[in-house]
Amino acid sequence: MAVATKAVFSPTSEQVLQKGLSAMTRACDALTARNSELEEELESLSNQLARSKEKLLVETSERE
Repeated sequence: MAVATKAVFSPTSEQVLQKGLSAMTRACDALTARNSELEEELESLSNQLARSKEKLLVETSERE
């Protein structure tokens, strides 16, 4: 009787693997989304840096 009860409540190897794969898929999706956000932020910061450098060059040349 104890064996039957244990089998009902304990997950099979396939269920464990399915849950693990599902969790890894969600993690991968989250990392992909975050990577896209960081790429956009990097592009924005690169543009901001370029504008700041140009502004500094203009200010420096105006002083001379």
